[in-house]
Amino acid sequence: MTPKSGHHTAAEGEAVRPDTVLSALDFLEANDDQFFAGFTPFFTLDGLDIRRRQVPSSKLLIYNRVFQPAMKYEYKVRGPLPATKCELLVSVYLDFEYRLTWDPHMLRAEKLGNSRDDSLSPSPVSIGADSGVEVEPTSLLSSRLETLRQMHSEPHQYYYAIKMPLPLATRDYVYSVRSWSEECSTGSQTCKYELIEGMASKHESYPETPPTIRIENYYQQIAVKPTADNCGTILAMRYYDDPRGSIPHQFINFAAKKGVPAFLNGLTTACAKYDDWLTQKSA
Repeated sequence: MTPKSGHHTAAEGEAVRPDTVLSALDFLEANDDQFFAGFTPFFTLDGLDIRRRQVPSSKLLIYNRVFQPAMKYEYKVRGPLPATKCELLVSVYLDFEYRLTWDPHMLRAEKLGNSRDDSLSPSPVSIGADSGVEVEPTSLLSSRLETLRQMHSEPHQYYYAIKMPLPLATRDYVYSVRSWSEECSTGSQTCKYELIEGMASKHESYPETPPTIRIENYYQQIAVKPTADNCGTILAMRYYDDPRGSIPHQFINFAAKKGVPAFLNGLTTACAKYDDWLTQKSA
């Protein structure tokens, strides 16, 4: 159950990939020493433990002088979101139409359809009606969540562009998202987990178009399960994003310490407003 502590070092032009397959047991049931192996504490936020490790990167040789590029980090997050139910969090995270209404950094988002992406972890359980998430069968959330599950049972490609703080240029992504569920036994108990994985990919109709900078190295692995009272979520996440360009180390630290809390706060706030949005959408 212990994840490997090494990291795949990409050659020039090669995408960085996670060195472990996304597993509910490794993410949610491993102890801290196992889950955070090789990562150092970064900061904590309302019970969430956020750690990181530096991703190896090659030095640059320019006019026979060696330059050290900006440091790049991979992050792991684990802890409770006590006020946000598990099935609600999954639906809001996968709903990019809704995200356009609440994420102030998202400038544009388009669904590109299903695609085969063998770099994503295998889905051990197909997503369907028997997914382990208990919601009222007639509710708008249930219907929306089932649609999103069906859509993401195979890798589903997206394009989106995000606004960066000045003076940085806009960044954009083409990436694939897959979602599935796992049922695992820990001792005498059986628990059902929801898992989401995103990975940078390519689409011939969406090439990089300067001055916007394409994020070519990106992945995110998420595993969630309900809290013991079924009122909240236990979250475990692994994340890497190479923003490219000459970005000062101090800015990377500042952006991470501001960006992670801002995204999580935005996500939980969006969860609280999701029912109203679904009601308005269905009217």
